[in-house]
Amino acid sequence: MLYTYFRWRCLTSDLAAVKAVEDRLWGHVRRGDPDECWPWTGNLRGKSRPHMYVPGLCRGMPAAWVSWMIANDQLISDGMLVRHSCDNWLCENDWHLLIGTNRDNMIDMISRGRSALRKPTIPKSVRQEIRARWLDGVPPRQLVVDYDVSKAVIGKTVGLRYAEEKYSALWDVPTSQEG
Repeated sequence: MLYTYFRWRCLTSDLAAVKAVEDRLWGHVRRGDPDECWPWTGNLRGKSRPHMYVPGLCRGMPAAWVSWMIANDQLISDGMLVRHSCDNWLCENDWHLLIGTNRDNMIDMISRGRSALRKPTIPKSVRQEIRARWLDGVPPRQLVVDYDVSKAVIGKTVGLRYAEEKYSALWDVPTSQEG
């Protein structure tokens, strides 16, 4: 299993149990045009994700999964999950829901810029300049001010972890620039 959150999957072998909650599912969704997102209006659970109880299961399941299974008339097999093509986790429009693996989901996340692994926010030449200045002794807190970027960007660029206690004094950003 990918996560303990998805443990319910091994208990879901009855598509009829999922289809039995169809009216309840759509009662919690504000439907619109097929190309629009259809927001969930029911309860949220866990990380504020739409969630609903399916009779016969020991716990509820993500509403998007219920929507996908009803629309496609099949169960979700082990190792698979439902992804949102619209990046709106409240959307229950079955036209916006895709089946895929956790790897597919991570690739989507990175390619859409929703990850710390996305492309750098500053050009390579500037990153090289920051590294060179840091090697010349310019403290990271000054680099934050000079380049108007976050501590995380400077930390990644020079290879420091700003949360580490031994570097904490380096990250105290000065209130004014010394000329």
